[in-house]
Amino acid sequence: MKKMILRISIFISLVLVAAACTVNTSVNNPVVMTPTPTPVVTATPTATPGTGIGATISLGAGPTFSPSGVTIIHGQSVVWDGSLGVGSHNLTLDNFSGTTGSCAPTINTTSFPVTQVFPTVGTYYYHCGFHGGCGSGVCGVCSGGISNMIGFVQVN
Repeated sequence: MKKMILRISIFISLVLVAAACTVNTSVNNPVVMTPTPTPVVTATPTATPGTGIGATISLGAGPTFSPSGVTIIHGQSVVWDGSLGVGSHNLTLDNFSGTTGSCAPTINTTSFPVTQVFPTVGTYYYHCGFHGGCGSGVCGVCSGGISNMIGFVQVN
């Protein structure tokens, strides 16, 4: 009988030891996530277009456009303000061409203020068709006319 109790005690001890040594992988060995490497960007990022008013142009002394040249970010607008409506001036925006020659202007107005959005990078010329030395149907860099009423918008 002693042998039987000893065997049962050993058997129970072995079962308990085996149960204690069993690995529960859901608790003791959690899943380890391997981080995904961030890809290397080799392309040059494009410039973010601007929004809103990038510049305001008024009637200066002489008379002239003030300032005569402005720089904005593509997507921004330029406002030629109400001071240009005083007297006999107009705004002739040269068809976004940037070249000399004859063309139909994008804007040819005597009604101010004028707001124009410039969506594309480039240099755009404008003038007073009455005083800018180009007339209302000519595009490009003007001669200056009788009162130097010429200008440009540099769009980056």
